[in-house]
Amino acid sequence: MSKIYVENLAMIITDRCNLDCAHCLRGCKRSLDMSDEVIEATLGQVRSIGNLAINGGEPMLVLDKIEK
Repeated sequence: MSKIYVENLAMIITDRCNLDCAHCLRGCKRSLDMSDEVIEATLGQVRSIGNLAINGGEPMLVLDKIEK
């Protein structure tokens, strides 16, 4: 399978959050993280990425996923 070039990729890696903002549009906080397998499968299909946005509840709560 040939790999693709992605101009913009946004990955929601977690729903965890340590805040309780009244203006939050994410809804209920959950301890739900993107699996390593999904991260690897997604990035394994990509040759290069123009812009990568790592989103979530609070992505810095799952540094191991960012390092992945």
